[in-house]
Amino acid sequence: MKKILSFTFILLFSIVIFAQKTISGTVKNDDGKPLASASVTIEEIGKNAILEYAITDSKGNYKVTFTSNDEKILVKVKAFNHQTITENYNNATQTLNFVLQEKATEIKEVKLKTKLITKRGDTISYDLKSFESKADRSLADVLKKIPGIEVNKDGSILYQGEPINKFYVNGKDLMEGSYGVINNSLPKDAVQKVEVLENHQPVKILQDKLSSENAAINVQLKKSITMTGRGETSLGVAPSLWNVKLSPMLFTQKYQWVLNYKTNNMGEEVEKENNILAFGNRFEGMRRNFSENSWLSVESSSPPQNVPVKRYLFNNVHYLSANVLTNLSKQWELKANASYANNAIDKESVTKVYTADNNLRNVNFARSNHYTNQAKGEIIFSKNANKSFFKNTTTYNGLWNGDASSVSNNNNFANQKVKTPSNSFQNSLSAIIPWKERLVNAMSFISYRDDKQDLFINPAKYVEIFDNVDGGNNSDVVHQFLNLKTFEAVHSASIGLSKKNWTFTPEVGLNY
Repeated sequence: MKKILSFTFILLFSIVIFAQKTISGTVKNDDGKPLASASVTIEEIGKNAILEYAITDSKGNYKVTFTSNDEKILVKVKAFNHQTITENYNNATQTLNFVLQEKATEIKEVKLKTKLITKRGDTISYDLKSFESKADRSLADVLKKIPGIEVNKDGSILYQGEPINKFYVNGKDLMEGSYGVINNSLPKDAVQKVEVLENHQPVKILQDKLSSENAAINVQLKKSITMTGRGETSLGVAPSLWNVKLSPMLFTQKYQWVLNYKTNNMGEEVEKENNILAFGNRFEGMRRNFSENSWLSVESSSPPQNVPVKRYLFNNVHYLSANVLTNLSKQWELKANASYANNAIDKESVTKVYTADNNLRNVNFARSNHYTNQAKGEIIFSKNANKSFFKNTTTYNGLWNGDASSVSNNNNFANQKVKTPSNSFQNSLSAIIPWKERLVNAMSFISYRDDKQDLFINPAKYVEIFDNVDGGNNSDVVHQFLNLKTFEAVHSASIGLSKKNWTFTPEVGLNY
């Protein structure tokens, strides 16, 4: 039995070893001279994902070790002022030497000192100039072209298919996860480089003690004091169309602030930029996106399937936000975030039902107006040092929504109206304190939410299930009312205990 297990282990170990391939060689120009700082990347064919890469040294030598089960792999070789080589090769250990032809176009003011991609430890730096084009305007436009990075429509960023856990500008987390505003509005010309921080642990006191599988993005600006922003205005007639975007920004060593005002009636959902896209680390406390709970609602048309939102959304939205960060000292930071969104959406639908012999049997009509008012305020007081950690986040969310609808179903007509005000208060606190050779983590989360919903239907006979309520069909109005108050408290304390290669974290807490 032992021989069988040993043979199985050796076989599996051999498979892992032989699955790893190495490609090495040199990169030279057409004169036979070695090219330094040329990039050699190994990619999966048909996928926008880099398996591994290398940068040539001063003698033009490179060596790339990678793991792939595909039969073929894609090799790209790039260097400044030279033609790019892209070829498919067998997935095997081999020596590949490349000769790059010089480009005919001369770029006079380009300095060949910055590398296309550089890596130091877990930090990968991308020279933004190497990826941008004349058509690009914002940071998000250029990020989409960097290998391994994906940008969604709401501005959220994925690295190697996984969401990032932090978004920094000059090493500071101003937006606290709601980074869609900066990503969509920061001009590309203000950015020097973009850094991907792999396996990023945002809590400094845990960086050499607790690993992370998620990456972070750090945007390094060209100037230490940067006053920038973006303004865009579009006007049209149908009978009156507009789309206005204003986003002034300031970044210094001590202060950072971003103001944002966007309004349009052209089907663009700008109010979603306030959503939290990156939640950081669990040791930073608890944070949640706030949304309406719809227990009571009016009848409304469903959105069409497989049709872009801009094609069918009739909106009138105004969205305003402000984010401010200031350093109180070398270790303490204060952040204040506020936003307000006002939106009106019109919907209308007509549904016709025919019999098998093509006779009209029923006509359903629905026209509704949806009104949204949402406000958010947040204050964050934090200390993220090498020897201690403290973070307190106080958040208020308010919703004052109201919908009205006129519906007709098989000649039965009704007016419907609902009001759904909601208020929420949350406070999250987390502290990590060294105790001898161990770390003690204390966490507290308190949440209170008050939801009220009023639904009116006139006439009452439209709702047949209420035949015996308030006089049955003779009643003028059906009224439903809901009031739900929710309180949640989560308190805990934990300590890390290590022995050899094992770490135990016992935790005691009270959840209500």
